[in-house]
Amino acid sequence: RIAAEFESLKERAYDGCRWFNDVHGFLSSAEHLGRRTSVISSTSSDLIDSVEGLLNVTRVFGLSYGTKADQLRHLANIFAVEPSQIVFVGDAPRDYVYAEAAGTKFVGIDRGAPWSVFPTHVRTVTSLYDVL
Repeated sequence: RIAAEFESLKERAYDGCRWFNDVHGFLSSAEHLGRRTSVISSTSSDLIDSVEGLLNVTRVFGLSYGTKADQLRHLANIFAVEPSQIVFVGDAPRDYVYAEAAGTKFVGIDRGAPWSVFPTHVRTVTSLYDVL
């Protein structure tokens, strides 16, 4: 019974995982412009991969790195840059808090969801292309 309930919860989580609509075009454009990209998530990589498949980007997943702020700092180490050189695009106000804690720049993306409401001083876009 516990295993069945866990599988049911996991399947609902898979269904709730979705990329930004313009992610593939954005990644292609960013690569063409010579910009390095990464996906960070508290979600495990197998969940992300099962939803979208492998992407040719640096990925930092899971809570083994701690919070998203820790993940952002780890990413800065991977890219050998200062955190302030990273632009973190997030779809929730808590993402802004993590970016601030890590010392990165932040852009909020409004996906029309109730959780995508950011403080008025936060730059907000509706398309990833607006970040380029």
